[in-house]
This record gives sequence, structure tokens and C-alpha cells, in this order.
Amino acid sequence: MLLLSCDAGTEDSSPEPERTKLIEPDQVMTHAEIYLTREGIRKGTIKSAELKSFTRYDSTLLYDVEVLFFDDQGKHTSTLVADSAVVRQNSNLMSAFGHVKAWTQDKRKLIADSLRWDANRDLIVTEGYVEVYRGEDILSGYGLESDQRLRSTVIKRGLKGSFTEPPPEERRAKRPTDSVTTPHDSAAPIEESETDQYETTDTSSQLNQPDSDN
Repeated sequence: MLLLSCDAGTEDSSPEPERTKLIEPDQVMTHAEIYLTREGIRKGTIKSAELKSFTRYDSTLLYDVEVLFFDDQGKHTSTLVADSAVVRQNSNLMSAFGHVKAWTQDKRKLIADSLRWDANRDLIVTEGYVEVYRGEDILSGYGLESDQRLRSTVIKRGLKGSFTEPPPEERRAKRPTDSVTTPHDSAAPIEESETDQYETTDTSSQLNQPDSDN
């Protein structure tokens, strides 16, 4: 049995809920490219399967994204792919989301759930879980700051793993600035050679997987 109840003769004076207004993009494109420059020098080319531009908010939404990074001489240094991204062209910033992978010409690799790229400083930043690969070696942890070549990399907390020392011929070929550290200068070294330095502030974090809520 279905019972219905109503207030006959009483008018509901409560205001009608405000309907959400959808923000429509100014432009929608497929197979689009965006160029980010600094002082007239191209720093990145962002390719996407679909682009939605919201000019008023300085926001461009991209789907199925590939990014090519360039140095100050215009040389291609590294590549990034992600499920989606948001680009703010006025400030030269990009945030990438979903299955984010980046790799360099010298076979370094980064995997993350999300990250932010600042083209003004050639800096990659994330607060989430990351993995950094060099050949068969891997470092992992939470929070990262790195140059776009993945040569100078800071893992902020929960550092786990180490890089084995490369053979002499590989060390000679590397630049002396390569490093992976945590943010404390007094850290005990994991390994140290004439070209590569890898450090940690908490040696116990190499043995135990960090808590998932960090």
C-alpha cells in the first residue's frame, strides 16, 4: 500500500535551489599542440588528443597528453606522457594527472600519479608517491623536486632503495651535477662517486615501506 501525504492549501515559500551553471570552453580542438616559451626560447611542446580552452580562467584542459621538453639551446632533453593535464599559459605552468611517466634521452625514468612542471624554472614537482629509475636501479618515496633532465632530484620523505655505482666509462660520460638527495645536508650517504651522490636522512626508511597516508 502506497501512502502519500501533502499540505493542502500551503504554498512552499522556500527559494528554488540555484542551478549549477556549466562553464563552456571557448575552444575545443583535437590533435592540438601548445608551445610554452621563456624569453623567446621554446621550453616545451604539449601535444594532446583533445583540447578544451577556457581563456577567462587561463586554463586549458588536455587529454591523452605528450610533452616534449627542451633546454636553453633548443635541444630535446626529455618526454612526459599522462592521461590528462591542465596548462596555464600566462604563467608557464602545467599540472599532469594519471599514469604520469617521464623519461630522458639518457634513459632515466620517473613514474608518478601526478606532478607539476614549472617551465620558468625547468622544475618538476610532486607531493605524491614517485619512482625514479636509472637502468635497473630504482629509488622511491614521497614528494619530489627535480630538473626536467632528472639529473638533480630531491625525494622529500620515505626514501627507499639506492643506485649502484656505474662503471668507470659511464661515470666519465656523466655530468658532475647528477644527484638524488633528501632535503637535509647532513644526510648520511648511500653511495658517493666522483659524479653521482645519493643521500638519505632516515636509513630505516630504506628497509620499511612508508605509510600510505604520508
